[in-house]
Amino acid sequence: MKNPPPSIKTLIALTANLAILSISAIQAKDLIHQAASDHDFYAVRSELWNNVSANTRSADGRKPKSYLRGGNQNFTSINLMLRCYEFCETLGVPVKRPKIQSDLAIVSDGSLDYHNKNWGHLYHVNKKEKNGRKGIDDDGNGFIDDVYGWNFADDAPLRRPLDRLLDTPEATAYTAKILTYHSYKFYYDQRLRKKSPVDLTQQYGNPLAQELGFTNMRSAKVDINDALFATMARSASHGTHVAGIIHRVSGGQVRLHGTAFANFSPTSTPAYFQKPNLIKLAKNSPSYSSFIARIHKDMLADAKKTGLRRSSYFEHLGPAVVNMSWGGGIGFFRKFATDIQNIYLHYGMKPDTLHSYVCPIGLDLCDDLAIELLASNAAEHAVTFYRNPNTLFVIAAGNSGTDNDVDYTSPAYLSRFFPNVI
Repeated sequence: MKNPPPSIKTLIALTANLAILSISAIQAKDLIHQAASDHDFYAVRSELWNNVSANTRSADGRKPKSYLRGGNQNFTSINLMLRCYEFCETLGVPVKRPKIQSDLAIVSDGSLDYHNKNWGHLYHVNKKEKNGRKGIDDDGNGFIDDVYGWNFADDAPLRRPLDRLLDTPEATAYTAKILTYHSYKFYYDQRLRKKSPVDLTQQYGNPLAQELGFTNMRSAKVDINDALFATMARSASHGTHVAGIIHRVSGGQVRLHGTAFANFSPTSTPAYFQKPNLIKLAKNSPSYSSFIARIHKDMLADAKKTGLRRSSYFEHLGPAVVNMSWGGGIGFFRKFATDIQNIYLHYGMKPDTLHSYVCPIGLDLCDDLAIELLASNAAEHAVTFYRNPNTLFVIAAGNSGTDNDVDYTSPAYLSRFFPNVI
């Protein structure tokens, strides 16, 4: 027997419920615009965290961001947050979510020693790649030979810091001695910083040059001295130190894995930071505004490429936690903003347009170009956080004692924007 047709009362009830749902949806849609108009940071964030789109339109066709007014106390923070979500939403989210490995933690740092004697046995090794063919993506994750992790600065497999140096006991002893020397004397004593520790140099020669090769060091115009080596070795060993803390605190229950965010190769510097490229661009830019717009476009394109690349690695592995013990302050972008202005002033096609500068379309923070540049750079981190919502990202607050909500230490300040970041 066929189901009987619904009664009039049932149809009226269904219609009423649909009307209520429609009204609720409209109200929810308008809440984010009202919150933006009120410059209420936490209300805007609450709507975003409840999956309301940053690109949603109000009745008059405006996005939430267009309700913001410059000069308000929360203008910059809300603007940055909405722009992060707008950017991420255009890229979408992965169709297939990875299964989170609850005992896996990734250390994203300068590098780390995955053969560490204390926790190396707990290191997550990609066995398909280790037992596969060199130069072939054996597991099909888009990363060739990622046996121990990935170095995103060089887009190459992760390599142990000072790998060849650690192969000889003489080198190991020298490294320990020079690090100790610099840590307690050279690094903190201004008088010693002005001269090279010749006694240590004569014992073994410069290990940094041996590691990277004299030709490479000279072509990169790097000053080959033990002071530089000590600084670099300390930085390279930071990830190993962090991994040791995670191992100890977890009672040896956590499996570790590593990715590198940077290294010391000049080839890893994005093109838009390199002065020769900026000079060439300035000469071909008919106005200062077009010069800024192109830099912004290049930075966003790089952020998209880098962010998706890093995100895809985490999407494939499904770590429970990613620890990011690194960051940079707004000072870098303030210097970059000054450099940009000076480059166009000296090399630009029409340097007089500096005085009639009009903020390019799509940029909202031109009154503070450093913040605008930081916003473009932040997009790569936002993509990673947005596309991996079930992974907890832990970011270092830094050692400078500054207020990251005001000074925008990157990427630490993004912890205010995403619920899976602390």
